[in-house]
Amino acid sequence: NMNTINTRLLPVAPKTLLEIFENFGTPVWVTDEGDVLAILVAGGYGSTMSSNYNLRENASEVLVKENGEIVLTKKRQSYEQIVENFIY
Repeated sequence: NMNTINTRLLPVAPKTLLEIFENFGTPVWVTDEGDVLAILVAGGYGSTMSSNYNLRENASEVLVKENGEIVLTKKRQSYEQIVENFIY
């Protein structure tokens, strides 16, 4: 639901980030389609440092207002958008 915050945390196996050897160091959120996951400290994985390395799409971005409302501020990039400027 894109309008309210509903949280649940369950420990799961680590998820690969950029390289095969990189993983989240702590339990991660279990998500379902339509859920919103906030990673508050992303370091080099933040939007300003993002790229399409390994053909990974840039994530969407949202703003969470003080009243809990969630507003989409940037749509997720599609694979087609990544490869549209390739010269074959």
